[in-house]
Amino acid sequence: MGLVVIRVIMASRTKSSLLYNEIVLPVRDRMFRYACAITKEAETAQDVVQECLLKIWNKRDTLKEIKNPEAWVFRIVRNGCLDALRTNRFTTLDYQEEMVHQSSTTEDVIFKDQYRWFREAVDSLPDKQKDTFHLREVEGMSYQEISDILEISLDEVKVNLHRARTKVRKTMQNVEAYGIAN
Repeated sequence: MGLVVIRVIMASRTKSSLLYNEIVLPVRDRMFRYACAITKEAETAQDVVQECLLKIWNKRDTLKEIKNPEAWVFRIVRNGCLDALRTNRFTTLDYQEEMVHQSSTTEDVIFKDQYRWFREAVDSLPDKQKDTFHLREVEGMSYQEISDILEISLDEVKVNLHRARTKVRKTMQNVEAYGIAN
């Protein structure tokens, strides 16, 4: 009888491990990009993703009960990043800006300058707009997935995305036309 219980336990662990492998592991890179977008620091983002993967692994038995597991995973990453930012407020680093000083051609300098202005425009957005913009434009998520991750309505997702796109577009147009971002 004890052997049957062990087999049942092993079978259930195998199913939850398979779900973890099928749902969570394929989105690790997207989790990292999302964490980088929030924390602005690759090392912090790696730490957050590792902690999140461990949390998710410990809760892998609940994956089959979750309606949208991918949104749940990204919500965990978002919350982990916000926790990390609260504890490390003064250690943020924009690792992309270092690349500007290492460029050699004029095109590289222009591209990197435009990228810097773009990043500043995105970073100046309110948090919900910034998160919505990143999840849609960088991660390519659907409105419903964004709604589930950020725990806001579909209408709020659409409004936040529209406002974010409008502000970023206006900022970039001002930079191109006048060399200013106001």
